Amino acid sequence: MEDYIEMETKLQIGKNSDIRYVQGKDLDNLEDIKIDSNQPKLNRIMNYIKNTKNPYMFVVEGKKVRFEFTKNGPDINECFKNILENKNI
Repeated sequence: MEDYIEMETKLQIGKNSDIRYVQGKDLDNLEDIKIDSNQPKLNRIMNYIKNTKNPYMFVVEGKKVRFEFTKNGPDINECFKNILENKNI
């Protein structure tokens, strides 16, 4: 239960953070984020939230990146795929 509250707090803080005021050193480098595809989806999501500094932001080639989700938009896998395929964003 305590882990759930910590993750929920982390999500809220990350969601409400303004990327202009977040230092790059306070974010994970996308290349350093490891996700075990052998784990069930829920475990992958929980581990991602638990093991990243800010689940809504990361650094790609020295640039800060923030992502958000819409109800009818692409899922996180599609978002990451697009980011990695378009490295010169």
